[in-house]
Amino acid sequence: MKALAIAILMVCACANFVSAQNCFCSKNHSAKVKKKNYIRSPEIGIEIGRKVVTPSVPSFHFFSSVTDNQEGNGQTSIGMNYFMKTRHRIRFGISLYSDGYSFEYTRKIFIWNFSLRSPYVPQTAETDITAIDRYLFIAPVLDITCGKRSHSHFYYKPAAGILLSGSQQVHSYGNIMTNDLASFYKVSPYDHYENTSDEVSRLVFETNIGFRREINLGMYWNISLDLSLSSMVNRLSSYQSPSSGVINLSPGAWRFTLGVNRKAGGKNEKK
Repeated sequence: MKALAIAILMVCACANFVSAQNCFCSKNHSAKVKKKNYIRSPEIGIEIGRKVVTPSVPSFHFFSSVTDNQEGNGQTSIGMNYFMKTRHRIRFGISLYSDGYSFEYTRKIFIWNFSLRSPYVPQTAETDITAIDRYLFIAPVLDITCGKRSHSHFYYKPAAGILLSGSQQVHSYGNIMTNDLASFYKVSPYDHYENTSDEVSRLVFETNIGFRREINLGMYWNISLDLSLSSMVNRLSSYQSPSSGVINLSPGAWRFTLGVNRKAGGKNEKK
């Protein structure tokens, strides 16, 4: 009986040991699979959309009214992106795209100049600037994925752009006050056109903060909807107006694109 009891205890011990080993191996296997499922495969894509300059806010001064108005026009944006393989939700990539800034900028000035000979002498000036500039940008991308299936992305993209084509036309007109020996003050009208395309910066820097949403098409293909806000770091151009002073142009813009992306080895992607 003792031998039978000892045999039964040995069999139970062996069974418990085997069960523990199977459980340990199963946990390791599931951990490896889970870790493998978090792998983000390399991704390449193309995109096309529009870039629209944001409007400006009017400003006013005491004894004068200075109004800055900026109306943006759309520019076609086209580019391509590449993201490296990673095991985390933070990805790094590179973006190459071409777009630009198209807008009409207007500065209006109305001033009352008080004098002893005349109760008031009005002075008006208006400067209209029309700019159409296009650049080729290259930018590193810091991308953070969100959500269970990693289809939502927030990203930061600082970019440097080289001028491809630039056009800037200036129209200045109004009434300017000048000194006159007979009447002390004289208001003279003026109207002036000027081509200032040479003032457009050849190299610009901008920052982009945006959100991208991916829609899976099956297999390794995705459609992406992208919305970002661009801000200029340096001046796009400047103009020295004889009546309105120095005008520095550093417009911001909204950028909306539609893209198609393909993942290499997408079977390892988290589902």
